[in-house]
Amino acid sequence: MADLHTTLVHYDIVYGEAVRISPLVRRITANNPSPFTGPGTNTYIVGSECCSVIDPGPADQEHIDAILKATGGKIDYLFATHAHSDHSPAALPLAAATGAKVVGLPVDHSYSALDKTFVPDRGVDDGELLDLGEYQLRSIY
Repeated sequence: MADLHTTLVHYDIVYGEAVRISPLVRRITANNPSPFTGPGTNTYIVGSECCSVIDPGPADQEHIDAILKATGGKIDYLFATHAHSDHSPAALPLAAATGAKVVGLPVDHSYSALDKTFVPDRGVDDGELLDLGEYQLRSIY
């Protein structure tokens, strides 16, 4: 396991590049700045061997390619915290490319601002602990 005191981390926004923010977490910021996304939507990659991706981001090919490059295509799970168009649309092409399972809450299609392409393979309960080997993730609504 990485030494927390010697692992190089930084917090700069670098579009299309995985920025290490802790020993097990990297962040890729999509190049979609706006009043709603700030400097851009943040996608988090957790793990080192096989990875989980949290908030895969927009359906932007450069962003999707950056995620695939950073993970080497080894993605076990894609987690969407919510299904807005800047957080979940990349789940579909990433799942198709890697076979990753998509996890999140089903979309209420009556709400027009949601990503209608988002269809999770499984839901997640509030407080559910997912043991993913190298790390654990807990769902908090």
